[in-house]
Amino acid sequence: MALPGQRIRIAGPDGADVPAGEPGEVLLAGPNIMRGYLGRPEETARTVVDGWLHTGDVGTLDADGYLSIVGRRKELIISGGFNIYPTEVEAAVRSMPQVEDVAVVGLPAEAGNESVVAAILPKEGQTVTLQDAFLFDYSAGVGPDGKFLGKPVATGVRPRFTDRFAELGITLLLFLVGLEDGRTV
Repeated sequence: MALPGQRIRIAGPDGADVPAGEPGEVLLAGPNIMRGYLGRPEETARTVVDGWLHTGDVGTLDADGYLSIVGRRKELIISGGFNIYPTEVEAAVRSMPQVEDVAVVGLPAEAGNESVVAAILPKEGQTVTLQDAFLFDYSAGVGPDGKFLGKPVATGVRPRFTDRFAELGITLLLFLVGLEDGRTV
């Protein structure tokens, strides 16, 4: 919720407010919000627009005005025109019983898209194979916009890094992300 004197908006890519519960960029305005970067007018112009500070955070506002942060705009993965939040994918993968932790990033792919890649750290004494990950039920990974975490399609995505990750016990998996109706992106 905004502090007294502050205002919060959630804006879509076009700058218009999004409906309650929909994710968008968190914008802040008020007397205690920075006016700009000292000696960096170009960066200020990109960050503070019409008095609104563009935080780079992705969040939602509920009907009562409570703010939830769901990710960072710069971390957003775009695939097939869909916005994929790494935190959603991480939550789904982290629900596997043998997974200690996971980090998800987007790797550049064809036509300006990105591929979803998960670096998985198994729990002590455990392993996570492509088959383990493929057979796991990711139904808990359905997001509010109908996206789901699809099945992993490859392991060892970037060979030059794979050896070092293997030394650390980390498995790399490339995931398809799709929609509840079965289309993948």
